[in-house]
Amino acid sequence: MDSVSGNYTFSEDFDFSEEFEGYRSQRWESVATSAFDPISAKLSFLEKSGYTPVFDLKYAEGKVSGFSVERATANGNSQNDSQSPKKRTVNASLPKNTYDQRIDWAVVLGCDLDHQKQFEFNVYDPNTGVSHATAELKSLEHVQVAEISIEAYRVIYRIEKLGGTETYQVLVSQTFPHILLREEFPNGTFDTLISNRD
Repeated sequence: MDSVSGNYTFSEDFDFSEEFEGYRSQRWESVATSAFDPISAKLSFLEKSGYTPVFDLKYAEGKVSGFSVERATANGNSQNDSQSPKKRTVNASLPKNTYDQRIDWAVVLGCDLDHQKQFEFNVYDPNTGVSHATAELKSLEHVQVAEISIEAYRVIYRIEKLGGTETYQVLVSQTFPHILLREEFPNGTFDTLISNRD
């Protein structure tokens, strides 16, 4: 968190277990206000020659602008045709309650889980546009994660995209501020908290 602006910067470097369409890893960053309203987002893939931008977005006043590049396959062609990947301009209006998709899990953590059993929001990604998400809060569970034993909420949220619905599950500490204990992705992979040390 920036002590001057009060904004949050979320980022992650992710290494693939094996090359993904010619890339070895990715790096993303998403900047948002303390209410998770989006400010900016960017994503790059790592090639042998260095990081290749995939998109760079700026959010302001209900709009998103910037650019997105068609992701290249290992042979250097775009996914859609035989031409080299092309940069396209992003310029779109967004409905209220729309957040950057890289931090959909943070939006869930920021909700009043003690009183909201169901809630809805929207997420934006330059490849899929605006997608509607619905979340459902399950009963409290007693879980052991890392070195802590804790009461946690299980939240299941579904993002309705053009290509189909993606389902995510997160385990979130009952106490506030909520801690993300585990996240399960649609492809069966998951992230788990391994340490709660500052």
